[in-house]
Amino acid sequence: MRMGFGLVSILVVLAIVLIWFKNTQVPVIERGQEAKKEATQLSGRGPDQLPASQSVKLEAQFKNNQIESLLVTDVTPGGALDQYFGLQKGDAIVKVGDLDVRGHPLGEGVDTQVYEAAQRNWPLVVVRGGQRVTLTPKAAGGRLPQNTVPIPLH
Repeated sequence: MRMGFGLVSILVVLAIVLIWFKNTQVPVIERGQEAKKEATQLSGRGPDQLPASQSVKLEAQFKNNQIESLLVTDVTPGGALDQYFGLQKGDAIVKVGDLDVRGHPLGEGVDTQVYEAAQRNWPLVVVRGGQRVTLTPKAAGGRLPQNTVPIPLH
């Protein structure tokens, strides 16, 4: 009989410990994981821990010795700019935050602005399939473009 009470007591204490852990420690762990994702994004890295500059290849498109756009020639699946913006191969970046890429002399530093966009919470405006699309930075996995507006092609 005493052995039965001892076993029940141990099980009750174990249940109390598990309930306490679930109610106090699990939310802390979940918040810590979210903070880690945010810190990764703010550091300019993707979920794969590679810098944003290594997650995409950009090629300046010129017209009359001035940049017209930055063409995305390659995107690393799961990389920073894939995860945070949903950039796709063939996108033509025409605006980074408030910086209009078009007409920028020789495109100096524009690619750096693209790499920093997720860190600074700047939207990217791209031409995709003949339509102007605003991509806002999202936490890892967010890929929904917003404000799709048709624009005339030159």
